[in-house]
Amino acid sequence: AFVMNKYEPKKSGTIKIVNLCEEPFAGTLRFDEVDGFAVSAPSAPVRLATGQRIEIPVTVSAGDVAAGEYEIPFKLLRSDGTEHPLGAQPGYDSLTGVRMAGQCAGVGKPD
Repeated sequence: AFVMNKYEPKKSGTIKIVNLCEEPFAGTLRFDEVDGFAVSAPSAPVRLATGQRIEIPVTVSAGDVAAGEYEIPFKLLRSDGTEHPLGAQPGYDSLTGVRMAGQCAGVGKPD
């Protein structure tokens, strides 16, 4: 989880991605835009063999958003622009647990 507040509006951590398809994947990771949040990740190509798991470092920055829990969807795009099926599976297509705490709450560490 990425827990932030107005005093610490930026957190870094990793997301885990696994290729459950029978074919290798080569392409890019793209996060959808969510009002009030920015996500940065390495721009290097993502390469996954069948069954391979990787961790990708990400940094989440929060702007002026209300306290609450948010999801930031992402996609794995092949070099031809089509979406890899991994990004379409429920529970595997979002950076979950992004929490904006109230101004008096403590700040946790990313998983």
